[in-house]
Amino acid sequence: MTEAPKEAAIRCELCGDDTKPSEIAVIDGKTCCRPCSASIRSDLTLVDQFVSWHGDLPIAEMKMTRHPERTEFRPGLFGAVAEFELPDILGSITMRADGQCDSDALRVSTGEQILCCYAILINPAEVSDHLSATYETIGREQAGGHQPPTRPESK
Repeated sequence: MTEAPKEAAIRCELCGDDTKPSEIAVIDGKTCCRPCSASIRSDLTLVDQFVSWHGDLPIAEMKMTRHPERTEFRPGLFGAVAEFELPDILGSITMRADGQCDSDALRVSTGEQILCCYAILINPAEVSDHLSATYETIGREQAGGHQPPTRPESK
């Protein structure tokens, strides 16, 4: 029986663990795993992508109660926050320049937490993909499993 070749592991320079190449980030010349990358990174392109993604996305039935702004920060924790509400859901997503993204959503009628997600994102494309998946999940929850809200077609 023939096996597919295994992906060679790469050693994280910070923690020393072997990691798959797809989970490696190169930050300031250091090769590190996704979890360690947050400890040494400050990448404003991640926050910029988060902010611009929300600027281009009016979601049907969703009201943005707090639009993310790049200027939101506390020393050492530069990032942006989006807060939203749907008829039966309240939630927020926080994106920090170190790549950490927290998403939380609550069903108002039952008090049930429907989303509690933490991710470490490495590049702007991952930010976009993560936001799309998160809002699709929230849309399905609001619709009771039906078609999620979608982005309007570009002009």
